[in-house]
Amino acid sequence: MSDSATVIISVYNNAEALKRTLWGFANQDHENFHIVLADDGSSKEQIQEVEAQVRQLNLSATHLWHEDRGFRKAEILNKAILYSNTDRLIFVDADVIPRRDFVANHAKLLKPGFFITGGSHLHLPPDLQKKIDFELVESGELFTLRYLLDFGVDEKKFRLRLEKYGAKARFYDALFPRWKAFVGCNASCWRQHAISVNGFDESWGYGGTDMEFGKRLANLGVKSRRHSFSLTVLHQEHPRPYRDPEQVKQNKRALSQLSRSSKTRVERGADSRSISDIEVLYSA
Repeated sequence: MSDSATVIISVYNNAEALKRTLWGFANQDHENFHIVLADDGSSKEQIQEVEAQVRQLNLSATHLWHEDRGFRKAEILNKAILYSNTDRLIFVDADVIPRRDFVANHAKLLKPGFFITGGSHLHLPPDLQKKIDFELVESGELFTLRYLLDFGVDEKKFRLRLEKYGAKARFYDALFPRWKAFVGCNASCWRQHAISVNGFDESWGYGGTDMEFGKRLANLGVKSRRHSFSLTVLHQEHPRPYRDPEQVKQNKRALSQLSRSSKTRVERGADSRSISDIEVLYSA
């Protein structure tokens, strides 16, 4: 089976953070991947910034877009799934910076019959985010505890998660096994499973879109595994003005009900889209 992968990045008016995310993907050990930017309606100015970065970094990437008509993340993700042509799909958000072994480890650790996730965030302090440049990411210094301690990070959490590579990281993954819900900022699954559950639920509001998808994968019989030490990303904090607390509460109740059901497919999902629905802004 080929080790190629499609990296699907959720995008919405976050070009500044996405620039750093793309720096991370420009410095991966594993080269056999294509990026699909799943854009939920960014402005023309933001799109131009992102395209300039993609071309400057010589990335293999395609930018999908649809008009901004409110929160339609599930719809653009479904379009990205349909557009993809690899067995492995890796999902990230445009606010994370991947370590250089990120894609290689997703490709290696995603086993048949599973989806995998990197688990909780390692949050970067806001004052550090402004100091990050390409060289800091390229050299790998950003992922060293020595550098991050000067900015007041949680030493214990970062030490555990940052300083484990290769076999040592996999040993710690096995030492602390956790079954985990699908976490959309750092997870991967097989394309055939994503299609089997009809992708993401387009009727779902903000909050838990990814977890809902993962619960249906589990109902399908797909097992899950968390690799906190092997699948490392750094998270850039940002405001979320679109977050509706009442919608989040409603979604939590729906997730609880879904856990007690055998539901695998949704009515408004990937099969309500077609290739003709997909607007490609550019492909590099």
